[in-house]
Amino acid sequence: SFAPKNGLPKKSNVSGLLSTAADAMQRTHGGRHCRIGLKNIANTCYMNSIIQCLSHARPLRQLVLSGALESSRSSASTGGGYVKEMCNLIRRLWNPVHGEQAIAPHELKSLIGRHNRRFIGASQ
Repeated sequence: SFAPKNGLPKKSNVSGLLSTAADAMQRTHGGRHCRIGLKNIANTCYMNSIIQCLSHARPLRQLVLSGALESSRSSASTGGGYVKEMCNLIRRLWNPVHGEQAIAPHELKSLIGRHNRRFIGASQ
């Protein structure tokens, strides 16, 4: 059985799950991965995880890299500022500046902090 009474997979099945997930990702994304990563700044680990997941969604990535998404949502009043910063981050993840190992999402974190003071600073 795949899931015992506690709902978690058996230890012997975990490596099989990881292998299956990796195989699915290779098929889904054509084996492509971001070229660089994101630096955690203060309390951005969850935000960075979301950015990485979104950047690996092929349809979204293709829209961003082609410039189509950003041009369709340019108004800051309708969330265009967030779209612009997300597009910028995704472009940098897939097309880094020479020698860049990781990027820190300062601009997006700052934008979020301006709209919700809870996210200013480093508190969790």
